Amino acid sequence: MRLAFAIAIHVKPEILLVDEILAVGDTAFQDKCFKYMDGLKQSKDVTIVFVSHSLGQVEKFCNRVIYVNNHQIQYDGTSKIAVEKYTNN
Repeated sequence: MRLAFAIAIHVKPEILLVDEILAVGDTAFQDKCFKYMDGLKQSKDVTIVFVSHSLGQVEKFCNRVIYVNNHQIQYDGTSKIAVEKYTNN
């Protein structure tokens, strides 16, 4: 996973698909990933598609959330409202 992430970020893609990258690895690796992806996000040179089951990670990292359930978009909006909505379910 670490090698795949390292290769992906050095290719300088227009779109970076990050699927559960923070579900594996130790906290040092997770912190490095978050810092690097936050830098990419701030630069606005790349679109990051961040797939996660962790609402905490979504709230911390994402500006926009698209929640898909059974092949249907259930929500499309801000991370703050998404976390509020799906924490109360």
